[in-house]
Amino acid sequence: MAVSNAATTQINTIGTGSTARQYMGHHNANSTRNWVFKWTAPAASTGPVSFYYTFNVCNASVSNPSNPEGTIYRGSETIQEGTGSGINDIENKISSLAVFPNPVSDAFGLSFDLMEANTVSSQLYSLNGQLVKQLINAKTEQGHVVQNFDVRDLPSGIYLVKLNVGDASVTKKIIKQ
Repeated sequence: MAVSNAATTQINTIGTGSTARQYMGHHNANSTRNWVFKWTAPAASTGPVSFYYTFNVCNASVSNPSNPEGTIYRGSETIQEGTGSGINDIENKISSLAVFPNPVSDAFGLSFDLMEANTVSSQLYSLNGQLVKQLINAKTEQGHVVQNFDVRDLPSGIYLVKLNVGDASVTKKIIKQ
């Protein structure tokens, strides 16, 4: 893993020997609300690799900065050995991916260009990893794809839209107002 800003992001190790695990901590996201790390896959025959995430969305008022109010979200993503990461692979399968509008109140659209006919599925997840809605699940022809999804029945919050094309996937965040 490589750290791009050591002032706000650090790599730490827990344990020793074969039980040692690394984790990346990030603080003071402020208005950027995201961060990036580069990861190199381990050697072959090491089994699946899991990434776990936890983050806090909160407000600390000026009058009470030591007692912020907020919500803690958690989840994980596991990459199976031999299946590719899905991160770079998706760029060979789709282009021009857009989720709009964002934030959303009643409905949002998912738009992308599919390079060749393929199986396409998409799901909407809560931030704790629970499947909220199956959005798409179909063999789709090459070309421009636009789908709209009604979310009026969902409570306000942050959701993840996962798009799967063949064995590759990408996840985008949406905010439901």
